[in-house]
Amino acid sequence: MTSSWQDYVNVWLVGSGKVSMASINGMDGLTWATCPGFTVSQDECQALLAGLSSADGGRLISNGLVVSQRKYRLVRHEHGRSLYGVGAEGDNCGVCVVKSSLAVIIGVYEGNILATSCCSEVEKLADYLISMQL
Repeated sequence: MTSSWQDYVNVWLVGSGKVSMASINGMDGLTWATCPGFTVSQDECQALLAGLSSADGGRLISNGLVVSQRKYRLVRHEHGRSLYGVGAEGDNCGVCVVKSSLAVIIGVYEGNILATSCCSEVEKLADYLISMQL
């Protein structure tokens, strides 16, 4: 059974209880599926893609990651694969961005959700999509 992009957001990510908000965007930056009230703009997504393509994270090192108009500090970059960011000190939030073959999967954690739990769910979905050539 093939899931829709929205099912991946609702069931696989947010439905896991380990991701607060999520979005799946195409390589052109356009949103394919997202949570209500969580909008990743095309410009924001393209900046994330540029950071993923850069050997060292590019401008994201100095400018940070901006996702749904919220700024995160880049703490980890895996060239061509993933970006991890944390919110301002005391915010207890962060973001995980992972690229599959056709999409960019973005997961945000807040409150009592652990960074490792959120990132694991986003990474697992990306790995699944890659295995399905998506």
